[in-house]
Amino acid sequence: MGCDIHLFTEKKSNINSEQQWVNIDNWKLNPYYDENDNEESEPKYKLNPAFRHRNYQLFSMLADVRNDSENKPISDTKGLPKDISEIVIKQNEYWEGDGHSHSFFTMKELYDYYEQNNIVKYSGLVDSDGVKAIKDGKMPNWFCQANTRERLIYKEWQRENNVLKSFIEALENNFESEYYNKDVESENFRIVFWFNN
Repeated sequence: MGCDIHLFTEKKSNINSEQQWVNIDNWKLNPYYDENDNEESEPKYKLNPAFRHRNYQLFSMLADVRNDSENKPISDTKGLPKDISEIVIKQNEYWEGDGHSHSFFTMKELYDYYEQNNIVKYSGLVDSDGVKAIKDGKMPNWFCQANTRERLIYKEWQRENNVLKSFIEALENNFESEYYNKDVESENFRIVFWFNN
């Protein structure tokens, strides 16, 4: 069974002279929503997330989830922040306990981790082409943790941490509409996330 991330972005803003975290995700009207139905069957708005890919190396760094290669996580999971935005609270309630490994990080925390951890570890079963790719310093076309195919070989290898770099770049692109300035506001932008299997 696969594991997916549910990721939300927030910005610390001055609302009525008070600093609050507000959701800054891209939401769109759900064409299947019927106002005669309840919100549990089809929500009125659907999230167009800043990041939606299934990447277990990234998940291992964010929350020690699916960490078969034993990458160093950024930190232990922290749960949901106490000052979370209302819409993210509702999204968490929607999952009714199916979510796990809840946590959050400011962009500064992501930058700091990336600067100190520029190598990501991989491990898994590969075929002979994969073995050759790893030997040549490249990524195999595919690898897995378990398979009934014969002649697969277990390998461990390392690469530059482009996984987290790509994730950070996707977040920065998402924040552009908020006039994000990395050098000034990295502590005022954060991600809140959890996973489900």
